[in-house]
Amino acid sequence: MVRRAFLFINTTLLLLFIFSSAPLAQESSKGSIGILNLVQKPMLINMYLGTNRLTPIDEKIDTGFFSGFVPWSPPQAVLKAEALGYSPAELKPFLRPLEVSLIVLQENPSKALAFFTFPKSNEKCPSSYDAINFTKKETLIIQADGKEVPLKANQRVRLSRSKALSYSFCGSEEFTINPADNHNYILVFYTTASGIVDCFVTFDQSM
Repeated sequence: MVRRAFLFINTTLLLLFIFSSAPLAQESSKGSIGILNLVQKPMLINMYLGTNRLTPIDEKIDTGFFSGFVPWSPPQAVLKAEALGYSPAELKPFLRPLEVSLIVLQENPSKALAFFTFPKSNEKCPSSYDAINFTKKETLIIQADGKEVPLKANQRVRLSRSKALSYSFCGSEEFTINPADNHNYILVFYTTASGIVDCFVTFDQSM
């Protein structure tokens, strides 16, 4: 397995694009997960899948921290996230065999950590691009393949069924994803602690 990360930086955005050159689901018969941290401030968070630690020891993690994809193993393991002064989050096994899922860690107003699992897409196709708005905006307007697309908060929206996608947001330059092979992707838009809208792009293998 090879994982690559591309970092694009200008004065208005930070785009983190992480993808794998091969599906990771075969690593575990119970599936694999990746956790994206969207807690809105740097924080020391202890995150475990069973006894497997997913966050650094004695080091704060920022908004946008990504755990990488890991097999859900052992099958009965529970995913946990703990931070001082917050109610912990727990997630019991839920994956189907060979499923890969992106999970978001968020903070509730009641100072509780919470895991968000992505709603499944109802439409299967060889290539697709979906997006979800986790920003502080009730509606985020982005441009996808030259068209304006409104994204309501926490709702999954299909952007394209093509192999490639060009998109921009919040006055950014245009970015293009054009993989050699067909894949399903999901774009996760979120607000950083400094108020900047960023985008995290990853495989969507939960269909």
